[in-house]
Amino acid sequence: IYSAIDHILDNPFILQEEYIGNDAGDHINFEKIDHAVLPSQEINLDILVAKDDHKRLRALIVDYLKNVDVHSFIDQETILEKVNQKMNVYPEWKNIQFNKGYIDFEKDFFEEKLHFRVAENITYVYLKDIYEQERVIEKQVRNLVGRLPNDLSRPFNDEKWANEIFKSDCELNKKAPDEYKSAVDGQVLVCQQIFRKPISILSGAAGTGKTTVINAIIKAIKFTSNNTEKCLLLAPTGKASDRMKEATKEDAKTIHQFLASKGWLNPNFTFKNEGGKKENDITTYIVDETSMIDLTLMTTLFKAINWDYAKRIIFVGDPNQLPPIGRGKVFADTIEFIKTIDDESYGHLKDNMRQMENKIDNKGTGIIDLASIYVQEDGHSFESKSDTEDVLK
Repeated sequence: IYSAIDHILDNPFILQEEYIGNDAGDHINFEKIDHAVLPSQEINLDILVAKDDHKRLRALIVDYLKNVDVHSFIDQETILEKVNQKMNVYPEWKNIQFNKGYIDFEKDFFEEKLHFRVAENITYVYLKDIYEQERVIEKQVRNLVGRLPNDLSRPFNDEKWANEIFKSDCELNKKAPDEYKSAVDGQVLVCQQIFRKPISILSGAAGTGKTTVINAIIKAIKFTSNNTEKCLLLAPTGKASDRMKEATKEDAKTIHQFLASKGWLNPNFTFKNEGGKKENDITTYIVDETSMIDLTLMTTLFKAINWDYAKRIIFVGDPNQLPPIGRGKVFADTIEFIKTIDDESYGHLKDNMRQMENKIDNKGTGIIDLASIYVQEDGHSFESKSDTEDVLK
């Protein structure tokens, strides 16, 4: 709770709006404060806040938005509908049906905790801190997209990329060399495409070679910088960071470990808005399983990076995986934005070598192929109608 005591005495609902407890279940809900400031008539205590007070409505809106922790914003009409549904279960002496006029009349007061955005004549409402988190990410992504490609101390040509990616002892190369070469060519093309970009996306399903590309990029960074630049491999979970460490033979951390080392975690493992240190010794950040990262975690990561020193950040993941448990779809939204502004910063691996090998071995991939029809939301559709028909045979 960061408000001054006199503000809390004037508006006790601030306790509910600002309190951050020791864990997800430790919170002060609307009802606790409402029972105190608008007590039962049978108790014969003073009413501190009238049932139609704007303080009560703001607290109800904040409570609703906190509990809808998947979306960053909700339209105002829906919020008022949900608030009034909640009011309907209260006795008549506590029940009031709110409308937008209550908000418009005290707009400055509501904007202390909420942000209102109008698009196509619809008003959308954010928690103010969530809106500000989105702006932190948006501002830095725009800055990175606008930078010039990174200069290299030494060139890394097509032959070097191919040498890093092509594995003569690969089983697929032995069984289907033409298919393997085609997949390798696709990986080389993605490496060339994103390597010098200050911000890029490495996208692809499991089995398409994301780890192979990461390994090649790490080696290229060492070669082109004469081993003067440092990479940091990050992932949202311990399992994912261990997998990166094993696959690359490089040190990898969870994002939480990195943030804790820079002082961005509170004792209860929530994130600080400010006060942590910035990492000043890393030039390249490679973030795996990015689709699992929610808005608050990504925002704090962005705050912990010294962007004046960092040269590139590469987000790795499968956009067709489930979105994060927490708020926002940062990975999907970043992909959409980058593809619109600079399509060259988006590297998508299409050839699934794992499926190729299974087909050659007659192990079958029908379920996976069929599923791929329904995961085309990132814009990577089948090349033709016959491709789909082949899957459905």
